[in-house]
Parts: sequence; C-alpha cells; structure tokens
Amino acid sequence: MMDKLKEAIRNVNIDTPKPNQLYYKAYYAAGLLLHPRRAINLLKYKAAKFSPSVDYLPMVMDIEPTQRCNYRCSMCITGSMNAKRPDMTFEAFRRILDEQYGLMEVKIQGVGEPLLNKDFFRMIDYAKKKLLWVRTTTNGSLLHVGDNYRKLVDSRVHDVNISIDGCTSEVYEAIRIGGDLERIMANCRLINAYNNKARKTTVRAWAVLQKGNLHQFFDFPRFFADLGFKEMALSFAMHNYGREGTNAEAADFSYTEEDIRRIAGLAREAGIKMFFWFHPGFPGNAFCQIPFGRIYVTTDGHIIPCCYIANQEVVDFGEYGDFKKIWFEDYTGFRERVKGKNPPPAFCRQCHGGDR
Repeated sequence: MMDKLKEAIRNVNIDTPKPNQLYYKAYYAAGLLLHPRRAINLLKYKAAKFSPSVDYLPMVMDIEPTQRCNYRCSMCITGSMNAKRPDMTFEAFRRILDEQYGLMEVKIQGVGEPLLNKDFFRMIDYAKKKLLWVRTTTNGSLLHVGDNYRKLVDSRVHDVNISIDGCTSEVYEAIRIGGDLERIMANCRLINAYNNKARKTTVRAWAVLQKGNLHQFFDFPRFFADLGFKEMALSFAMHNYGREGTNAEAADFSYTEEDIRRIAGLAREAGIKMFFWFHPGFPGNAFCQIPFGRIYVTTDGHIIPCCYIANQEVVDFGEYGDFKKIWFEDYTGFRERVKGKNPPPAFCRQCHGGDR
C-alpha cells in the first residue's frame, strides 16, 4: 500500500521537505571555507564510500535539549518513557559542538518541547556562530510566551516545523493531548505575520497523518494557508521503533494518484508549498546511511542511533564521554549489520520493512 502511495506522489512530483537549495549549498560552502577541518572531514566521508570502519566524525547531529513536554501526544513516546532525564545544559551543548569539528548541521530537538529548555536560544545562537545549519520542531504552544515567536525568527534558525495534526479542536486536541487549538492558531498567526515580513527563516506546518485525522486530509492546505504558512508537510511516518505497541493507530493510507493530484491542486489554490514525508524504506540491497554520518545525543549525553528511535530505553550505545570508542569501534559492527545481507538489529527492522 505504501509503495503505491509513494509512486503516486512521485508521479505528481511532490518532494520531501527541503530548504532553498541555493542558500543551503552556499551556507554549507561558507562553513567549509571557514573551517578547514570540517572540509577535510567531509572529504574523508566521501572517500570512505560507506565503509563500516570510518576515520571521520559525524556531519549531522540530533541534540536533544529536553525530554519534558507540556503535551502527551497520542503517537509520541514521551508518555511511555519510564524516566525523564534532566535538560541538557548549555555547557554540555557547547562542549559537544566544540569537539565535533566535522559537523555541518544540527537539529536541536528531541522527544520534548525544545522551548522548555531555558538555554534553547543560546544553543541556536552558538550553533549559528559556527556556521552550522540549524533545524528544530515545536508544538507551537509557547510561541506567545515572552515573545518566543520573535526570538525564534530573530535567531535565524534555518528551519522551524510547527506540529499541527488537526483542523478542528475536536481532532487536534484528541491527538495533541493537553493542547488548545485556538491558542496554537493564534501563535501560528503571530510567528507567520512576523516572519513573512522579516523573511529570516522557514516556518513550516507539519501534520502527522493517522486514523484520527485522515478525514481532514484535503482540509489541511487551506487551513494552514489561512494561518499564514507558506509551506506545509504531511507525514505518513508514525514511529516508535522498538516499542511499536505504544503508537497511536496508524492509518491505512489508501490514497490514489487522483487523491494526490487533488490535494496538490488545493495547495496551489491556497498558495502554499506542500511536501510529503515517509519513514525511511530500504528495499532490496539499499541500506540506511544514517549510522555513517549522523548521530543522536540525548539530554543526559547518551548516544542512540537516530531520531526515528529517539528512546535510550530501546537502544543505548553509551555515554557521550565514550564517543570515540562508540563511533570508531562499537558503531563499526552496527554499520556492518545495517549494510550487510544479514538482518539489521531488531530496532531497525521497521525501517527496512522486513526486506532483509
């Protein structure tokens, strides 16, 4: 079913979310010019050609600022985690970025609401000073507090996704438990009015499709456009790999190419750029490239493979203090299993669709 949907989306020529490519590449190039070790690291990565044994550092890192959240979303792992770790400190964040000279991009986000970390904006500022591409996602509930919407835009963070999974209070608040759609709508209008005038960042609406909101599929483009968004993404990916039983009910996505063309037309009429997002799929001999150039660090400094798992209770490679051993030794076997013909680790198999 999902393969047919992906084919329909390709036929309609709808992409996954991407930044402005000219700016993105120019920003990357500036970082490489100003940081020669970063450039050398990238060359080593390209030369390695996905060898499980590496001699370079990660180029992309997910750094989790907090596991605290003011919501208990039906599809999120936050409510199922047995323990909440303390927020990441700015000092810990700075130390990681200072040591990781190969980084080109950082996503300051995890399973919690990033605006709850008191040092969130300091983290963005520090990463930007290193010419790193910076991304984040928020539930939008705190944008009005202390003019956070202005601070976020003025920080010039490169990509901001705002999660909104329903067009009515009944649907939204059943999914985003603890949320208030009227408050979110007001906050979205605040940040979009400010950003659309300042043009400092990309602010994108993001909806995770599931059984509870599928009937609003065709309503999302106009709803998001009326809130001032210029871009939107609809995600077909609900994941809590390693603990699938805690997910909200996934939907049976039986959309046809005609349906995709219809919603694409609605997006054009609304004047909003639309993207689709899926969980990774690696059929046949394809393999996940994440362990070869990316890593995820939790609030308390533990290393896990990626944001699709984002739960150290499922898999934990150890503490960041042992980073070199983890990345250059322990990860070698992990990469071999991901790339090889043998089945990948159990926590990776949903991404691989059971094909290997």
